[in-house]
Amino acid sequence: MERSSKRIWIVTGLNFTLLLLLVLVEWNVFHVGTFGLDFDLTKGTVFEVERGQPAAAAGIVMGDRIDLGALRTSYQRRILLEPRIGESLRLVVYHNGSARNVMLTAAKPENALRTTINAIGFPILVLISVGLSTLLLLVRPQPATWAFYSYTLLMTIKSFEGNLVVRPPAGVAVIQVLFELAWSAAVVSLLFFATRIFAWSRPWRKYVEGAAIAIGLIDAYVWFYPTLALLFAWKSGGTWTLPQRLFDFALLSLILGALAVIALSSRRERRQNTIWVLAGISLVPLLEWVDAVMYLTLYSQPSLHNAAIATDVIDAAARPWLPIFASLAVYYALVHERVVDIRFAIGRAAEYALTTAVVIVVFAILEWGFGQLFEGSQIAGYASLMAAVVVGFSFNTVHDRVDRFIEGIFFFKERDAQERLLRVSRALLYANSERLVVEFLLDHPIDALELTSGAIFTLNETATAFKRIGAKSWENAALAEIPIDDALVAQLRAVPEPLDLRSADWHPNGLPAGDKAPALAVQVLMRGEVFAIALYGRHVSGTEISGDEQELLHSVAANAAAAFDHLDAERTRREIEALRSENAALQKLTAT
Repeated sequence: MERSSKRIWIVTGLNFTLLLLLVLVEWNVFHVGTFGLDFDLTKGTVFEVERGQPAAAAGIVMGDRIDLGALRTSYQRRILLEPRIGESLRLVVYHNGSARNVMLTAAKPENALRTTINAIGFPILVLISVGLSTLLLLVRPQPATWAFYSYTLLMTIKSFEGNLVVRPPAGVAVIQVLFELAWSAAVVSLLFFATRIFAWSRPWRKYVEGAAIAIGLIDAYVWFYPTLALLFAWKSGGTWTLPQRLFDFALLSLILGALAVIALSSRRERRQNTIWVLAGISLVPLLEWVDAVMYLTLYSQPSLHNAAIATDVIDAAARPWLPIFASLAVYYALVHERVVDIRFAIGRAAEYALTTAVVIVVFAILEWGFGQLFEGSQIAGYASLMAAVVVGFSFNTVHDRVDRFIEGIFFFKERDAQERLLRVSRALLYANSERLVVEFLLDHPIDALELTSGAIFTLNETATAFKRIGAKSWENAALAEIPIDDALVAQLRAVPEPLDLRSADWHPNGLPAGDKAPALAVQVLMRGEVFAIALYGRHVSGTEISGDEQELLHSVAANAAAAFDHLDAERTRREIEALRSENAALQKLTAT
């Protein structure tokens, strides 16, 4: 099975599973009940009681202790953790040292508005976040788009928490582990996305990512273990509230700190856009960080209890919505950094939709026609079957025609640039002067792709440096030579494809700055050695040169190498002829 087919099957399976969960969540939103209390999972101490709810009506107050050991079955403990409306449970509650039996029946939560908002927010979350990330992953499968897809999928699953209630205790345990792992993995995925878009070459990247993964796993464990211990009557080992908040704080501080460093250390001309993108994806971890800080502060300032409760309420209400804003920020980053072209995504979606529509319409017309022509006979069935076979075999032809039609609408400029550069690439094979090679390698790509600048450097006669022989939008005093032992030359020798200068860490004196700064280096290899270097700036619009455009420039450079080789051979031939003529003249003088 091809890699693209595996990717499609994996994404389809994950999205189908997510849709099944969404159906359960939408049903549970209106069936999830509450006893109106929160308590410590290990000690049973009640630390919050909601007014007007069953716990308050039964006389339970803050500071009371629920005897968790009195709950004999895992089914009873499941009801205590996640009750549905109408489910009842008898509890033994201690108040000032005296025990009493309390019967609670789960009621509908008072906040109907929050329930309605969640019911609307969850489908929108799936549609916008997961839909966008799936589309981008399928059209541009790269580490950044995989990280984006992982984030939206995991954060969507985490947002279902509290609204995905199942009856078997084992199912509750599995879902609880899934929720906590999903949350840790989601925030770590944000870090992976940011480092792969903005900080791929940073030396500290791997260490920060490794630390985030390790802390994330520990954080997930300290959150789901107390629930499992309560469900299955395991030894809890003491209170877990403080470790939970501490590891939340550590993980979120690490991620937010890394995002801040990436934003503040970005290039000056890109810093504003980078900060806006990273601010958007920081919304979810920032709110969770504030929540962790508030609860940690409670240990020294109990008077802030109401503020912590308010933060928790805001967190729960914003849960389906903040991931949408974060997803839009990530989507903007992918488009702005030219990981994917928005027209490409829209065009491909339109192409697949139009192809499917054409096939369905053609088949429907044929089936209707055969039904009318051979009504009441078995011939209609055989004719429809033959029509289906014919339509199936013609699918590729229809797809090709639709593909050309869509490209003419969405990708006219890109197609025009591609045809122009392919024509230039072929023309290079017939170039008979260095001036013409430079024009084809410099002027035409810059005009066709609408780049800000460019320059061509060729190896000098002594093979000690690369001398600039042509430039566009470079100042006269700009970089004139690149030494043969320069780090850029070594990197271009090491890789066969164009080099993104963002990852090369190459900043020599005299290099143009700002919008005209080089963004891509393309090597021209002649006889296996780097003979020339072409430097190109980013697009006039500020976006980077895409992978497809890099391949076009690479093909132009390959034919430029053949042209330089041809000119060098012609130069050598003329020199040999001149030497032969001089030798013949000397022989005549010697003979006389």
